[in-house]
Amino acid sequence: MVNLRYVSTLVALAVSFAPAGVKGTSYTLDNEIAGYEFYHAFDWQAIADPTHGRVQYVDKVTSISHNLTYATKDTFILRGDYQKTLQPDGPGRMSARIMSKKVYKKHVVVVDLRHMPQGCGTWPAIWETAIGNWPNDGEVDIVEGVNNAVPNAAALHTGPGCMMPPQEGRTHTGTAGQLDCDAAVNYNTGCTVKFPSSPPSFGPPFNANGGGWFAMERSDEEGIKIWFWAREHRHDHGHGSGHHRRTELGGHAGKRVPKDVKFGGRRVDPKSWGTPAAHYPTTHCDFSQHFKEHHIIINLTFCGDWAGGVYPQSGCPSTCVDYVNNNPEAFRDAYFDFAALRVYT
Repeated sequence: MVNLRYVSTLVALAVSFAPAGVKGTSYTLDNEIAGYEFYHAFDWQAIADPTHGRVQYVDKVTSISHNLTYATKDTFILRGDYQKTLQPDGPGRMSARIMSKKVYKKHVVVVDLRHMPQGCGTWPAIWETAIGNWPNDGEVDIVEGVNNAVPNAAALHTGPGCMMPPQEGRTHTGTAGQLDCDAAVNYNTGCTVKFPSSPPSFGPPFNANGGGWFAMERSDEEGIKIWFWAREHRHDHGHGSGHHRRTELGGHAGKRVPKDVKFGGRRVDPKSWGTPAAHYPTTHCDFSQHFKEHHIIINLTFCGDWAGGVYPQSGCPSTCVDYVNNNPEAFRDAYFDFAALRVYT
């Protein structure tokens, strides 16, 4: 006969002596945001652009009435205006900036994205930050880039005192750039990681492939890790040129998308996802000090500090502001198409 008390004691001992790294690797779904749920989960920020873009962020009612945001059961679109020519002394190109109502500290966010804004002068971003004490409470840029430049660029921005180790001290597939996360250094460059050139993680190549999945894990123990898996998009000639077949491939070396990412499971286990594209370890930075509770922010601006600053070297025509003012049709593809956004805690 089995001694249940003895078995229970062994189980308890096994749990208590398990390696610290095994604990806390699984996260439970806190919020699944798809389609119309974006209207309930986010607040619209009709504010002056902090990055000085040629943009007019509008409120929720205006974004809906001008078709800048719209939703179906499994789709949420956020876009810039592509109909109006702008007056040089008038407001910027209409767009939306939305911020999650909930705030998060230790968490995982998975973004199932079919399309991101593209075009000269565009500056789309999916990121996280606190409100009111920037940059001292931290910023995490998950998806960001300008003027169609590829690939995706991740970054952290903090107050002074948060550093990252050099490339050889990191376990990721991307390439480390600046190592000082201090926003006061080098015009707020932050500590950056450039994603691998393949599979396509940004701009027109990302969109031509049908998008993909971005995932970010943040904890004071593990630091911050960001993954990407592409959704290969190619013609299925058996059904005519108007139809497509999508094959989900991994973010590197053809690895397939983890099932908990692809299908939106109730739980996710980042330790099973393989090497991230970007890794920000805790070895040279106290994350509990530099990163507080964050909102998730999605926005599209034009020109501004980054897109405008590098525009002359981008190969794009005219000047950034003149191009944005005078070519509304150029922004027909300047839109996000979200299949879902899931947050796990």
